[in-house]
Amino acid sequence: MSNEHHVATMEDKNNHVKMDEVPSSYEEALQLYVGEKYDYYKRKWAKKGKNGDPSFSFNVAGFFGTYWWFAGRGMFLPLIIALIVFVLDDLIVVATGSSLLSSSVGISFAIVFFFGFMSNYFYYKRAGKRVKQLLREGKPRQDFVSAGGFRWSFFFIALGITLVYAIISAILVWEYYE
Repeated sequence: MSNEHHVATMEDKNNHVKMDEVPSSYEEALQLYVGEKYDYYKRKWAKKGKNGDPSFSFNVAGFFGTYWWFAGRGMFLPLIIALIVFVLDDLIVVATGSSLLSSSVGISFAIVFFFGFMSNYFYYKRAGKRVKQLLREGKPRQDFVSAGGFRWSFFFIALGITLVYAIISAILVWEYYE
């Protein structure tokens, strides 16, 4: 289902949605930004914690796709942090011959579980911040659709970057693990 079709279903079918106009509400703007998975996120975000923010909930894509899911949703910081950590670990391997990360599989599982349970919360924060910015700027509906949603191109670029890094890392530090 395209974002435009999804938006059209949220208003009376007799009332045509004009994509070159500003959204009529924050809720509509958020729906435009999130796209076809809006109903899923709305349910996840409806469960509130003590501070009024959504409580932590499990996201299967965030768990299994971790860094790539974040990139697909336009949140690149987790991918960048992970790459920095892995590069630093590789430098430690080259300098000392031992890795801080490879000795603890638990660290990897902890990271995956953390992102699995924090993905919906992080996306709530990211989407809310971006939607408020676009509303302040008086952007039309089409800009919310263009700015949000899931971008498979970002997903595959992030996947490619991590695969290339993994190959280079394996070649460069292989001798330290023999």
